[in-house]
Amino acid sequence: MYKNKKIIAIIPARGNSERIPKKNLKILGGKPLIVHTFEQAKSSKFIDDIYVSTEDQDIKNISLSHNIKVINRPVELAAHTSKMHPVIQHAISTLEETPDIIVLLQPTSPFRKTLTIDKAITSFLDADEEYDSLMPLIKLKLKKGKINSGDYIPVLKEDVRSQDLEHEYAECGTICIL
Repeated sequence: MYKNKKIIAIIPARGNSERIPKKNLKILGGKPLIVHTFEQAKSSKFIDDIYVSTEDQDIKNISLSHNIKVINRPVELAAHTSKMHPVIQHAISTLEETPDIIVLLQPTSPFRKTLTIDKAITSFLDADEEYDSLMPLIKLKLKKGKINSGDYIPVLKEDVRSQDLEHEYAECGTICIL
């Protein structure tokens, strides 16, 4: 709890990843990938409860063995085409009490630091203005293009040095606060 706000973490972890089957259970540093996120959330000074949203029995079992609460995600919200917004809406609808703050922690960010989670929470709640979300971004300056029939086609047609490009931003995905 921070500033009398009920803060929960939701960890979305479906079992049927297409690119890397069972990726959330792959071993990294001697433990399943998802366990790194469990440990980060448990170490937070401000997170009151931790939930995993999953349809996968193995993920449910490992979550429960680490004293993480499980939200049984419907299979239709666990498809490779599923969007995060309906997953979060479903998770919230299953809770007995609506939290003030939701911290979304994806298990595919095992190197995120607990300090980052806590700083994000305090930044969000200490902001001079009231926001409805917080998400880290990565600043990019890239020359980019597409591959067409084996040929690289640059987006920018003129020759531009990367230093002269405007910054673009990409979602980081390590944490999102709602």
